[in-house]
Amino acid sequence: MSAIEYFPMEGVPGRYFQCPAYGTTMSDSFCGRSYQDAKRQAEPRHPACRGCAVGALHAGDKAPPPASMLGRLLCCRCHRSTRRLLHGALCISCYNRELEVIKGRNAKGRPPVHAIPTHHQTLLIIGLAGPKLVNFDRVADVLEAMLRVLRTEQQQVTFHRPLRPPPRRQRVIFDAPLRAA
Repeated sequence: MSAIEYFPMEGVPGRYFQCPAYGTTMSDSFCGRSYQDAKRQAEPRHPACRGCAVGALHAGDKAPPPASMLGRLLCCRCHRSTRRLLHGALCISCYNRELEVIKGRNAKGRPPVHAIPTHHQTLLIIGLAGPKLVNFDRVADVLEAMLRVLRTEQQQVTFHRPLRPPPRRQRVIFDAPLRAA
């Protein structure tokens, strides 16, 4: 990390610097608060602050190890880079296709053509804090669920599929005796 150049602003108390992530001038106290908020929230207001070494310095934390997915603006479904993620995971195009599936029609009123069917997915994540189950309501595949976790986790995790309960035995209808009418 290069040295941060601080400067005062006339008539405003505090130290200011040029934020490398957002390219804007901000105070060191605001930077530290944004970093702490981004660490705590699943969908932070300033996503680039999550995992930022400058933010960690201003918050008084150790600089986090660089994570490949942490804070990156990459759609979890189509894997394209984007400027904006909706619900912290999907690009605008994938989000619109998901809404088409939910509504059962596209903007023209016809059944959706390019939409990817979604399903419920449960992952078992084992990290430093121990194992935990994470449920996702609408994901296209297991990879999307894993990428959603990697976007928010700040520690190293291992993925496992949870053990499924044994299937329930179903009553066979055709072997049931017939009743006399």
